[in-house]
Amino acid sequence: MARPHKQTVDYFPHDTDASEGKTLTIIQAKYGNDGYAFWFKLLQILGKSPGHYYNFNNPADWEFLLAKTHINDTNTAKGILGTLSLLGAIDSELYTCGYIWSDNFVKGVSDAYNRSLDGTPERPDFLVKESLRQIAGRLGFSESYLSQVTTGKRPPSKKLLEKCLSLGIDIMGVNVPTQMVNVLNSGDSVDSNPKISTEIQQTKRRLKDTKLNKTIYEHFETFWKAYPKKKSKVQAEKDFAKINPNEELLATMLASIELAKKSQDWQKDAGQFIPHPATWLNGRRWEDELSGGNDGKNRGNTQKGNAPKEHSSYARTYDGHP
Repeated sequence: MARPHKQTVDYFPHDTDASEGKTLTIIQAKYGNDGYAFWFKLLQILGKSPGHYYNFNNPADWEFLLAKTHINDTNTAKGILGTLSLLGAIDSELYTCGYIWSDNFVKGVSDAYNRSLDGTPERPDFLVKESLRQIAGRLGFSESYLSQVTTGKRPPSKKLLEKCLSLGIDIMGVNVPTQMVNVLNSGDSVDSNPKISTEIQQTKRRLKDTKLNKTIYEHFETFWKAYPKKKSKVQAEKDFAKINPNEELLATMLASIELAKKSQDWQKDAGQFIPHPATWLNGRRWEDELSGGNDGKNRGNTQKGNAPKEHSSYARTYDGHP
């Protein structure tokens, strides 16, 4: 009997500038060192998993993922994975179906398969079709519509939100807070529960008023966490949505904010002169030349959407962009 062909690796390259790339810049800004450690622990799991994808649909496999990544809080782990999905570091469609796959990771270890008869492992498309079909069946919606929702091409409808809430299903792009699911009792309808109905309407109104799709919303939350003055969030969301920054511009904004935090203007009088976030956004202040605390060393680095080197030198591997 022939030996089965191995589709795992014993090591993977870890670039020395990986922490300066887009993915880790944003992950660390949102989750600190826990996000950094989670990402590389996850890559280790993918390296050891046959075919380089990981199935976390089984509760035991989800608990194993939490244990290996040293994240005890389920919401934090889902938040990190959701951000990785939005950044393209892991496959968003497969993640929706309960599988983790990183195309860039597989490309990074492809040399290990040069002599393999089966070649480099390929994206497990069959998992997407099967799982999406199952979810569509449970929710009573078409696979085509769910695929558009999970990939951010269409917003979720109220009926989809209600169905997800009633069944406790959390799919990418659909807001299903755990506390809202827990309020539901068996047989309850969303309309009969004022709390849930109100929260759904608020979510729908929020999406309509600010015109934030899930990618813009994630980007805004990253910006909001980094900005030191938490004032007029609703207005800031609207102004942020008008700009609709891509990942590169977001990294520029984050870099500019970090530089500004060290400036004399932002540090004096306990931050009294820090502009409101909406003002900062409307004035395109990330393009300003900073003076004071940075001794002018970084002047002009944030002009015209160009991030300083430590934010624009993306890691070549696992970062969603080569």
